[in-house]
Amino acid sequence: MERHTSSRFDEELHNLHNMTMEMAKLCESQLHIIRRFLKDEIPLNVLQEIETLDDKIDRYHVDINLEATRLIAKRAPVAIDLRYISATFRIVTDLERIGDECCKIGRFLRKEQVNPQIRVWREIGAVTRLAKNLLTRTIDMLARSDAEAAYLLINDDAELDETYHSTARLIASYMIEDASIITQSIDVLMAAKALERIGDHCINIAEAIIFAQEGKDIRHQSNRDKA
Repeated sequence: MERHTSSRFDEELHNLHNMTMEMAKLCESQLHIIRRFLKDEIPLNVLQEIETLDDKIDRYHVDINLEATRLIAKRAPVAIDLRYISATFRIVTDLERIGDECCKIGRFLRKEQVNPQIRVWREIGAVTRLAKNLLTRTIDMLARSDAEAAYLLINDDAELDETYHSTARLIASYMIEDASIITQSIDVLMAAKALERIGDHCINIAEAIIFAQEGKDIRHQSNRDKA
């Protein structure tokens, strides 16, 4: 497989990787705040930090795209290096969207009437835990550029999807029982959907890593075909 021989290019690719990792860790921090609030471990005002982190994520998104574009123009990479840079564009777009989903959840939680300890909010605890687990695994996979771990993560996404759907059905039953919680229940459902989308973005990142490492584009295959 054709690869570059420039030590300077190695440094530039390493810097691109480090920037991407820092961006990913900011997303993980956002979701960690959400989970801690839902477990009643931090006060409401800490949720504002999610927006601050998102501003940093957005800046990384711009900076990484600019740097990746510069490297393509300057280095004219081929083979695995070109795939890696191309995959980086995809990865940081999904990280930016994870940041947006976390902000959406944070805004639901900051509403004055929200009590994370009432049963409708407690019901998304499992969805939050699974989304956080997928994101943590995604970051570890990204750090190691581990295609094998990427395949495993894709297969494990079904658990988050199933938990989201069962939680949504349960919350819908609560709304039928008690009309007074309909407004808040809708917020919970939308927050749960945002968590499920975070899982989808993790899968997209896994697919990008497989493309970078193996040259396979599996985005439009079924999970069975991806395995």
